[in-house]
Amino acid sequence: MKNYYEILGVKKDASTDAIKKAYRSLARKYHPDVNKDKGAEEKFKEITEAYEVLSDEKKRKAYDNPSFGGFNGFNGFSSGGFDGVDLGDIFSQFGFGGRSSGGFNSSSFNKPMQIELEISFLEAILGTTKSVNVRGMSFDIEIKSGIINNQEVSVSKNGVSLKAKIKITNSNEYERDGDDLTKDLEVPLKIALFGGKVPFDTPKEQGRKITIAANTKNGALLKAKGLGINNEYTKAKGDLYLRVKVILPDINTLDEKLVKALKEYL
Repeated sequence: MKNYYEILGVKKDASTDAIKKAYRSLARKYHPDVNKDKGAEEKFKEITEAYEVLSDEKKRKAYDNPSFGGFNGFNGFSSGGFDGVDLGDIFSQFGFGGRSSGGFNSSSFNKPMQIELEISFLEAILGTTKSVNVRGMSFDIEIKSGIINNQEVSVSKNGVSLKAKIKITNSNEYERDGDDLTKDLEVPLKIALFGGKVPFDTPKEQGRKITIAANTKNGALLKAKGLGINNEYTKAKGDLYLRVKVILPDINTLDEKLVKALKEYL
């Protein structure tokens, strides 16, 4: 008969808490998602079998006194639970669904946990790092500039894998086409007619200026080269397009002579 105390590395008079602590430590060490060595899976099954017996008062008593309790050993895992420990929860922390009623579900090895993560439009353009807590574990998810909607980002920590599907919120300021961005640029009528400079903001900075040529039409697209998305995934550098919106003055605020002249010449 197997020596379950020896397998868990505890003394025969060990408390339930000590047995639980020993099991948790060994489970993390030998879990196949963490330990790729040959025999790790069998070791993991063995320590879990030992824990199933020693964590249950009746099973432990039968194991300690086989001639009285009729203990015949265990073949794999039973469909019952564990006293004081949710094994399914422990398994889930390693990124898979736990054990089936028929025993250990080896087909769930290496299956990452999955979440959806919402970020803002500007965070997608500039990149960011998001901290999330999933099933009691914290992960720092690095999102590089240029990520697209529904793209997945994978991270791992202590042998546990997490896959985050990125959801990007819409922007009221920018439109995106690949790595290029487009936004409206308000241009006073005087500058649209005679030319000049107009300030504009980019996702990274404020107060840049662009030259407006004389006789620029409403709706014209002006390109600010290289000021779009600096895509860390593709290494491409997009452009920023400024769509001219000519701002007309309030006719009621203009001088009467000017109004008369406009009526004559326009």
